Amino acid sequence: MTAPDPDPTQPQVVYPFGEPPEPVFEPPPPPGGRRRYLLAGVLALVVLGGAALAVVWLRGGHGPAQPPPPPAAGPAGPSAAVPPTPTTAASPTGPAVRSSAPASPADPNLVAADDFTAPALDTDRWSVYDSTNPNGSTWAGKMVQVTGGELRIVGVGRNPTGAGNVSGGLCWCGTDGDRLYGKWQVRARFEAGAGYGPVIGLWPESDKENDGSIGFADCRVADRRTMRGYTVSALGTTKYFEQPVAGDFTAWHTYTVEWRQRLVRMYVDGKVFFDSTRQAGVVPPTVPMHLYLQQLVGPGDDVPAPDAHTPDAVTMHVDWVRVYR
Repeated sequence: MTAPDPDPTQPQVVYPFGEPPEPVFEPPPPPGGRRRYLLAGVLALVVLGGAALAVVWLRGGHGPAQPPPPPAAGPAGPSAAVPPTPTTAASPTGPAVRSSAPASPADPNLVAADDFTAPALDTDRWSVYDSTNPNGSTWAGKMVQVTGGELRIVGVGRNPTGAGNVSGGLCWCGTDGDRLYGKWQVRARFEAGAGYGPVIGLWPESDKENDGSIGFADCRVADRRTMRGYTVSALGTTKYFEQPVAGDFTAWHTYTVEWRQRLVRMYVDGKVFFDSTRQAGVVPPTVPMHLYLQQLVGPGDDVPAPDAHTPDAVTMHVDWVRVYR
């Protein structure tokens, strides 16, 4: 598949500015579990240089099973954490939209890649989720599809309680998956739709939440106009650091995380939006981790309930994945 270069006539990503604030919450880590990931809310706003930057309490892991419901958000709810969205109208997207970014550029540090041109998912590398969630929704393997030269994670259902709604998720936790430090790139776009929240991140091989984790493309708002990245540091008391960024995330973008011994940097289309070296207290995880891709099902975990405007299917499209040393 191929993805067009950014169109200057369409809405562009708005990157944050100013020095990120120190974290103001240091809650004890919640209980863990295989392939779990939740983001919930003790939320604080810090206004710095005219930009609203957020530090949140993350509960988490990745995968199908989910821990008990997190505590309710504080007075400044999750919507207050995001910067203003672009004023330019979003460009239309749909099943016909295709990516044109090259799948395998020459790079001596490239150690693994998947461009999803095979007729089926490579199960030596990828494992799919299959479970029932607390709100009655399910993650099912059939919702993870390789078709048309891309990976698709499809969400279906409009039940406002979540019961009976279905989506999917998977992790690159097989061959070439778990690595201590490196760089990961994912070319993806997220269809709009309340009730479904796409997330791309790294989760520890140990499956221990206290070992830390990274999310470098988390887009739970229905219109996909705000995306956030975060690091869960593991050093005695676990700390959580988040940075939101505004843009049109229904369009194709390349999401990158660079994880080294002393830093974590996240990029959209090659531009930095999260830099741990500019934020006091961030301690990068120190254990091997692997990539996961999933679409959460609301209501809950900062994902709104489906509504009458939710499409028949809400799809997370992935053109390719690259892993670098």
